[in-house]
Amino acid sequence: IEAGQALEENVKPAGRAIEIVAVGLGQAGGNLAAELYRRGYRALALNTASTDLTSLSHSATPLPEEFRFYIGLEGYDGAGADITYGRECIHTHAAKIRDRVGQHAADADVVLLTAGLGGGTGSAVSELIRTLSELSLPTIVLATLPNEHESGIAKVNAVRAINELVKENLLGWVFVDNSRLAQNHGGVSFDRYYTEINRVIVEPI
Repeated sequence: IEAGQALEENVKPAGRAIEIVAVGLGQAGGNLAAELYRRGYRALALNTASTDLTSLSHSATPLPEEFRFYIGLEGYDGAGADITYGRECIHTHAAKIRDRVGQHAADADVVLLTAGLGGGTGSAVSELIRTLSELSLPTIVLATLPNEHESGIAKVNAVRAINELVKENLLGWVFVDNSRLAQNHGGVSFDRYYTEINRVIVEPI
């Protein structure tokens, strides 16, 4: 019976070739992780902003509290566009992050780190990769690029983040062009836009 139970636990869910575990960093990353959770995958959201984490419980794809992890510093709520602050937060909480992600990603075929490049938290995704390196996880990064109307700081942050990412030891990267998505889905109402965009991004995966 014990052998049969073990076999059953290792069988992948129907219709699933690989077991993906999502770890979202920052607001955009957390929303993408929540979309994967809605589809039945394990997901965890890390954020320096408690307000962004709270919003994941009220969104169209709610993520339970036990899968939302605050990694900010006391007295601050969010990194804004400050990558240095994002890196500092990840470095400060490194041991807890490794422990939480290590448990969360056990037996995963692929660990998908999701992030939006442009803000201070998501753009620090390379710091997260280095923090998790000793776990030797099979990691792929799924990152969104700033829209054309976003600030110059956001675009510079994204370029710097990409330059760091391509040097990391990963299985690969997937970059999503937010400007192209906005052009192709401009007819979607504002209140449904991000829910729809998250669905479009995750659907092919």
